[in-house]
Amino acid sequence: MAIEFRFDPENKSIFIGEPEKELSLTSDEETLLETVCSFIADHVDVSMLGIEKRSNDYTSIIYGGVNDFLRFKYTSRTKWISLRLPIPLQKENENNPLFSAQKNKRQLHWKASLSSLDDLEALKPFIIASCVP
Repeated sequence: MAIEFRFDPENKSIFIGEPEKELSLTSDEETLLETVCSFIADHVDVSMLGIEKRSNDYTSIIYGGVNDFLRFKYTSRTKWISLRLPIPLQKENENNPLFSAQKNKRQLHWKASLSSLDDLEALKPFIIASCVP
């Protein structure tokens, strides 16, 4: 199921939906999306972003229809994002405590646990690098 969303930089808000069905996100998930969009808005054309529910386990933010650069799950019990880190960043951050939740450092996506949405700020440069083509 593909869901489209657009970011309105003037109002700093996102519009989420698909023709037949609205995507049901919690307010925390909406805040996570808004935060990610605000991080990358100066670096990419946010009209090229999309969101897909590729699994029951996470939601993906896609850039350009192909770059599944960020996956997230943010519930009362589970809070994490995973980023498609560029290879040079993977090598530089093998021991970075931000990615301690990622056990297999040879995978394409690297997981970072969150205790709150405020933790996204520390991940901002990695979010930008994962999205920028």
